[in-house]
Amino acid sequence: MRCTLAPLSSDPTFLYDTATGHLSFNIDGTAAGAPVLLAILEGTPSLTARQIAVV
Repeated sequence: MRCTLAPLSSDPTFLYDTATGHLSFNIDGTAAGAPVLLAILEGTPSLTARQIAVV
């Protein structure tokens, strides 16, 4: 999985907008499905893919 501002492939991708703090998940990357907003992080902290755990 990736953590990017925009999907880069058809892989499942976490999307993080550093300007708004919106953390979303897109199950099919650049395919037809729209990303789902998971959280709005206050203060727009820096975030990397290593900091996301799926349980």
